[in-house]
Amino acid sequence: MIDYRDFADLIANEHLETEILQGTGKAYGLELSIKKQVGTVHGWFNYTYSRSLRKIEGISGNRWYPSNFDKPHDLSLVTNFQINKRNTISLNFVYSTGRAITVPVDRHRLENLFLVLNYSDRNEFRSPDYHRLDVAYTLGQGFRKSRKFKTSWTFSVYNLYARRNAFSIYVVQESFSEPKIKRLSILGNAFPSLTFNFELL
Repeated sequence: MIDYRDFADLIANEHLETEILQGTGKAYGLELSIKKQVGTVHGWFNYTYSRSLRKIEGISGNRWYPSNFDKPHDLSLVTNFQINKRNTISLNFVYSTGRAITVPVDRHRLENLFLVLNYSDRNEFRSPDYHRLDVAYTLGQGFRKSRKFKTSWTFSVYNLYARRNAFSIYVVQESFSEPKIKRLSILGNAFPSLTFNFELL
């Protein structure tokens, strides 16, 4: 496995190979899936436990550390309530462990002018866990054997409880001010939508 050395110089560097270290990696895990396909209430539940670790001389004291792809827990739950042939309510819940990140753990000043940050070991911390709930209501057309197509309308709300899931975590340090850890969220609100569905039989 390869990874960048600490504080690698990547901007306009014509010799990126000098910023790369080589070591070993390991990955393991398990998956569980349960499905219910008949009845008024049906759906599925998926869960994955997985680890992705690396050990590279010169990073994190030569100890095993989580790779950028390490995400121990990942689950999804989809439930459909078939009220009748025309009306369906669907719920979709997803959850996953936050990304492994490297953040400043302390700081010190040089000559009372420059603030220097001291970072944690590689990927020692994690961004907040990701989770959201989506809900949808589908209204279909009346049943007719003579029809060669069917239509329906779906009203849905993405991220129902408007969680501001972190897309990335980064540090902002302006001149003569204390560093601040910022969180960038994308689609951090509830988003409604209306969809017209058309299907040939």
